[in-house]
Amino acid sequence: MRVAAYRTHKLSKYNGRYHRMIGKVVGPQGKLKPRKFLLGTDERAAELAMRRLEKLWSEIEVDFKRRARYAGISLPFEGSKIEFNPLTGELVDHPVDVLKTGPVWEAHTLAMAEVIRHGGSEIQVLPSPKLPPHIINTEKFNYVARIMDLRERFSVISFEPSDPVLYANQLRGVADRADAGLKHAESQSLRTRKLTGAAVRTKRGRTLYDAIQAYSDYAKASKHGGPNESKDALALKDAISDLPLADFEYDQILAIGDYWRSRPATKRYGGDGKQIAVDTVVGRLKTTSRFIRWLANSSAWEWKAPTEWRQSLKVNKHKIQTETERLELAAGPDHWTDGELQTLYRYATDRERLMMLLGLNLGYAHSELRSFRKEDIRLDEDPPLVRRLRSKTSQYFEAAIWPETSKALHWLAKSQVPKKKEDAIWVVLTEAGVRYPAKQPFANLWKKLYERVTKDHTDFRWLPFKHLRKTAYQLVLEAAESEEVAGAFQGRSKISSDSYASSYGRRIFGRVHQANMDVRKRLQPMFDAAPDAFTKPKPKGSPNISRGKREAIRALKDEGLDVAEIAEQVGVSRATVYRWIK
Repeated sequence: MRVAAYRTHKLSKYNGRYHRMIGKVVGPQGKLKPRKFLLGTDERAAELAMRRLEKLWSEIEVDFKRRARYAGISLPFEGSKIEFNPLTGELVDHPVDVLKTGPVWEAHTLAMAEVIRHGGSEIQVLPSPKLPPHIINTEKFNYVARIMDLRERFSVISFEPSDPVLYANQLRGVADRADAGLKHAESQSLRTRKLTGAAVRTKRGRTLYDAIQAYSDYAKASKHGGPNESKDALALKDAISDLPLADFEYDQILAIGDYWRSRPATKRYGGDGKQIAVDTVVGRLKTTSRFIRWLANSSAWEWKAPTEWRQSLKVNKHKIQTETERLELAAGPDHWTDGELQTLYRYATDRERLMMLLGLNLGYAHSELRSFRKEDIRLDEDPPLVRRLRSKTSQYFEAAIWPETSKALHWLAKSQVPKKKEDAIWVVLTEAGVRYPAKQPFANLWKKLYERVTKDHTDFRWLPFKHLRKTAYQLVLEAAESEEVAGAFQGRSKISSDSYASSYGRRIFGRVHQANMDVRKRLQPMFDAAPDAFTKPKPKGSPNISRGKREAIRALKDEGLDVAEIAEQVGVSRATVYRWIK
């Protein structure tokens, strides 16, 4: 049965899916028609995507006015009108004549829209392919020039080079040519002053934004500062206006620190007025520090850091927290209750149960799961152990493996086949047999489990996947009654490096193992909620009714009700009842 469509805040919904008409596209016979964007089933994500698409369309309209003012950017080639796709550098035969149609979606802007529609914020720009000789040297086909031009025209999405090495090499070439031009201008200025006695200024000099962009590109190519450093560096532009690099002194660095310490409103979800998190403030200030150190030490930039600049970027986390945040911090992080864990485990698939066990037994979140190696598992120990270094802190970690976790790992080893030989070292692979991606690899899996639960429990609380790790910490803390033991369980407590370190490490991890086994006993009702876990092959397809309804059908059958009565009470067809009482 089809559900009637309705509209709310310009967002349309039909059959449970959101969509929005934005802008126009050239259809058959050159006629313009509205462009429909499908935005999924999540209202908040759809609302955010809609706002970003509307922002992109407004920038397309501004770009049209610019193109109209400069009479287009087409080039003559073999007697036909030729343009190029700035994302790929490829020539486009018979392009849309935007000057006649008005602003419309084109191939490159539709590619940007697709990224936004799926929740992305970054698109890669490809190097230009081999082009005709009379076009290859055209400045606008230059890799750096195309990326810079896109960044100036469209702000709603980030443009990154797919080939960072080529981009960096061309960027150095651009900088060298600019330096050569400045030197030539300075020599001409000096000659003019000698001839006329007048002071002539021709050197513009590089700006702070130039340096920020260069640092962002460097962080992107070298992975300096972590996977988000490149984007975090660009966020520094929010804290200060552009200015000549020579004017970037202590007062300006202090202004950046003051901006982030004021906790400005977040830009996520279109900006809802909520202040950025305290951890975000700390992260932005650390990025600023790394940028300043790079800028001062780089031979490509003639800039000297002012003395005492580090003082201007310090922050007292307690002072910038609100009273509510301090109370929440005192109460501890959100974590799942025992009853909630039972419900999640009962509704989960075996793959989702495996993730839960690794989160609760070993304290694993995204990065730990993705980097979990087979060599970390020590089955010859008593009890069997996992031993590894925590990637974030490089601290030693050790935990006893529960029998349920061991059973799940054996199930996984039998059910997954690595697609590539190099992926055979990892414990957890995707169902396709490849390593999980770096960015939030388990978020979709966790969301599907939550949606399954809320079909029967509409008020069930949402917590992200990473809260399994927080829950594991809380459970070990309560079992051991020791923050030191809980810290060692999560690879945070630093074991002493003196002569007693080895005996002390054995003692502290002995307490970790005992606390971990006490947690297992506490979670026995969770295991009992899914007694057939890891015993059956993966079913083909998915059930057409929720687990709650399936269990209700079986329970009513056990009570002696006939098929018609069960169908009426549960609200399903008789055929469905017959299917699930077999």
